Amino acid sequence: MKGLNVGCGRDIKNGFINIDLVKLPGVDKVVDLNTFPYPFKSDSFDTILCFNVLEHLTSLEKSLEEFHRILKSNGVLMLKVPHFTYSGAFTDPTHIHFFSYNTLDYFVLGSSDFNYYFQFGFSKITKKISFGKKFALWNYIIEPLANKFPALWENTPLRIFSAEEIHI
Repeated sequence: MKGLNVGCGRDIKNGFINIDLVKLPGVDKVVDLNTFPYPFKSDSFDTILCFNVLEHLTSLEKSLEEFHRILKSNGVLMLKVPHFTYSGAFTDPTHIHFFSYNTLDYFVLGSSDFNYYFQFGFSKITKKISFGKKFALWNYIIEPLANKFPALWENTPLRIFSAEEIHI
């Protein structure tokens, strides 16, 4: 298995090529993810990890297209992005994009009425809304309900119970 850990920061993964914009200890390659194309051959990786990175990139579309290009046909792209109800999504001045439960459906073949905008598409997607539970015990109840009924949770005042991120 060949894996790519995108925007790894200090979270170095063994068995992966660890890339980041900054040359930190353990970073294998410095890559500016806002420069296209990415410096990897097509169909290079079985797994791509991209945790808390997409919200910082200037072109969500081009970045996902590049991940699609460098991912093998049966490969897995694992993403974590901040949910728009999370206060940290707006606190960080380097965040450019904000995500709802269905944002990335646009990039999945046949899952959105709008994915005709793009010349690529992923074959399927699984999603999970993740709530912080450290000081909010009620989130143990809210999280499973929000994942079962995401539209109800996001489109009503129930979203006052904010999520932290979406795992895709």
